[in-house]
Amino acid sequence: MEDKITINGDEYTKSEKPGDLTLVALPHGFIFVGTVERDGQTVKVSSCVNVRAWKRGGLGGLTKGAASSGAVLDPCATVEVAESAVVFMCPLAKGWIDA
Repeated sequence: MEDKITINGDEYTKSEKPGDLTLVALPHGFIFVGTVERDGQTVKVSSCVNVRAWKRGGLGGLTKGAASSGAVLDPCATVEVAESAVVFMCPLAKGWIDA
């Protein structure tokens, strides 16, 4: 079964491909960006960075690009959390770090 949503007549399909970057928001304001794997119980974010802060554009600006939002990124080890701990996830465009 595919996850689909229709907004203003346009249909969107959920896409999670290996290697794609995803922003993962966790409780207490922690935000990680990396490659996501899900098994139904846990979410594993590998090859990831922690978004410590950003200066411009709010969350929408951050999703458009790390460089353009003035994001401060800290490399980190693989993060694994319970799926129930994830506040939300947002797929990011290729080249997000330099955009």
